[in-house]
Amino acid sequence: NGAYMPNEDGSHYVDGYLTQDEQEVATFTGMYQSKGETDHLDADLELLRFPLAMVNGMLGDMVQLSGYFNGGIHVEGSTSQPVVDGRIVTESMHLLSPSYSVDLRVPDDTIPVLHNRLDLSRLKAYATGSRPLQLGGYVDFADLERIRLEVSANARNFELINAPKNRSAEAYGKVYVDLNLLVRGLLNDLSVTGNLSV
Repeated sequence: NGAYMPNEDGSHYVDGYLTQDEQEVATFTGMYQSKGETDHLDADLELLRFPLAMVNGMLGDMVQLSGYFNGGIHVEGSTSQPVVDGRIVTESMHLLSPSYSVDLRVPDDTIPVLHNRLDLSRLKAYATGSRPLQLGGYVDFADLERIRLEVSANARNFELINAPKNRSAEAYGKVYVDLNLLVRGLLNDLSVTGNLSV
């Protein structure tokens, strides 16, 4: 739901919110102004226990998300080169792959967004064991047509799977991995280097 209001000075005001099961999960307020060849956007997005399950339809059957995002994002500048700052706070986040018996739990933490760069340096994930999968790096979306990332994933003796055999799972039992990966480049031209031992 939302409201749109043109102002006398030629600017446009937008105010909206998103609900799930009659609960507000995100709000958006902003102002847009265009004068000749230039434009300016000043907007805020607030996430209020935004359910990650809402994006599962876009992910396919292989991976599912559960949990919530909280936090706030501020966008300012031209629509061709906006500057995005803010923070995303994870709450009870899980990345699930039922067919491979994988359930990665991400502890509640804050993911900073600073000048169009998502900072993943503090992010950890746990599967069935107590040893973490440590992520690092960033996603840089200053140029939306050339989103660049450099993300590392490191783990030692990481218990990825500990699950009994069942009909729907393609993987079961206990699986431990040592992992040292680096993914870098543009989204449409990624390079993956590293080692994986099972």
